[in-house]
Amino acid sequence: GMSLRKPLPATPGTLQVKCDVHPWMRAVVRTFDHPYFTTTDAQGRFRLEVPEGTHTVQLWHDRLPEASWPITVKAGETVRLEQSWEVGALR
Repeated sequence: GMSLRKPLPATPGTLQVKCDVHPWMRAVVRTFDHPYFTTTDAQGRFRLEVPEGTHTVQLWHDRLPEASWPITVKAGETVRLEQSWEVGALR
């Protein structure tokens, strides 16, 4: 029944929220300066609609190294990305 209010960062970034009593109770809040972000489904898939042009796609996970690629999207086109990490990369 407890709640916590914390201001979001003024600039895009990451905010860690942790319980002082229960170490397994934690959350990560990410903020952006653009509207293009999503989360994965249970199988790790995602769909993100972006305007035509060249973009950088960044994959972020709290316990894995960040990955990014430049992609070029043409009108009406679907671009497919695949990424995997070695088990040893898990922090």
